[in-house]
Amino acid sequence: MTPTRRLSSVAGAVQPRWGPSWRKKTSPTAATTDTREPPHLPAPHSRHRGADRGGRRSGGHAALSHQQRDQIERRIRAAIDRLLAGQIPPGSACDVKTLAREAGISRASLYRTWGHLKDEFEKRRAAAWAAGQQPDPREARIARLRDLNQRLTGKLARTHIEFKQLKERHQLLLSVLAAKDDEVQRLRRELSTFPAPGPDQGQGDNAMSVIPLPRL
Repeated sequence: MTPTRRLSSVAGAVQPRWGPSWRKKTSPTAATTDTREPPHLPAPHSRHRGADRGGRRSGGHAALSHQQRDQIERRIRAAIDRLLAGQIPPGSACDVKTLAREAGISRASLYRTWGHLKDEFEKRRAAAWAAGQQPDPREARIARLRDLNQRLTGKLARTHIEFKQLKERHQLLLSVLAAKDDEVQRLRRELSTFPAPGPDQGQGDNAMSVIPLPRL
């Protein structure tokens, strides 16, 4: 059934009126305001968003007991020993970032709270490098490849110099050979200007028939 729409003017405004079958039945005692309770929000996480694994928050120090601080310090020192011994996880390096991850704390906490251990790690790593030791196998391989590249570069430079010298010598020899060939051609032209010996000259003294040639 299609509702019939009727219009009526109330206080100068046109208001729609709907048929009886489309009127919404409301109870006179129904509340006009929404009395439903707001949805329950999830309880805030017990751990502050700005807190890190080192036990500190961005707003200040968290309460760490002496035992907790000792445990964290032992973990950091153990991670230092492992990294300097060459026990580096795949895809990582012997650096501060890996140290913080291996110790189970954030890098910010390592810089802020355990800075003295970070400095100790960097000093021990520098001492190992100065002694010719490379805890990081990847860095050691890079150092070997760099040394090999330098040696090959030097060998290539020497080979280039030798090749240049051989090329210059080859050009010199070609010039000498061309000069000799010109000399031979000149001598042949001079030889062709002499008259051929007759039959009587051939029976005479052999010494008179020999034409001396200039020495090369």
